[in-house]
Amino acid sequence: MTLSELYLTLLIGGAVLLASIAAARAAHRIGLPSLLLFLAVGVLAGEDGLGLEFDDAQLAQAMGTAALAVVLVEGGLTTQWSDVRRLLAPAGVLATAGVAVSVVVTAAGAHWLLGIEWHLALLLGAIVSSTDAAAVFAVLRALPLPQKVTGLPPSSPSCERCRRSRR
Repeated sequence: MTLSELYLTLLIGGAVLLASIAAARAAHRIGLPSLLLFLAVGVLAGEDGLGLEFDDAQLAQAMGTAALAVVLVEGGLTTQWSDVRRLLAPAGVLATAGVAVSVVVTAAGAHWLLGIEWHLALLLGAIVSSTDAAAVFAVLRALPLPQKVTGLPPSSPSCERCRRSRR
């Protein structure tokens, strides 16, 4: 790699990073999961968007693993322990039951619509459904629902609406 190629790679990487930061801020403002806009930035920067060619599978796997680590660390660092402790039991039940239902529905659809054998359909359902709870909780964290809809205690005890509902 020549020095000019390195400069170009750093420039493109910086531009993608800047676009990702802008997408995260925009996602927070409009209430969408930031991962959805990161995906859009990736699609726009890819071969069908700007035309950047990328054909290194090992590098893609390493970058995907690093991105997953960043997502998991960000989720852990931005979650307050007081919220987790109070909502641990209901969130655990929702996540477990939701993933189980999603596995069954996905497996049934794959078996009946695509003709896949049951053991492979269940494996497909387990692979696809494992991230459902994380996606749902990310959306619910970004879009606070009324307490009547969620059935869970309010997450912010300092907000005026939450104090009124406790009286």
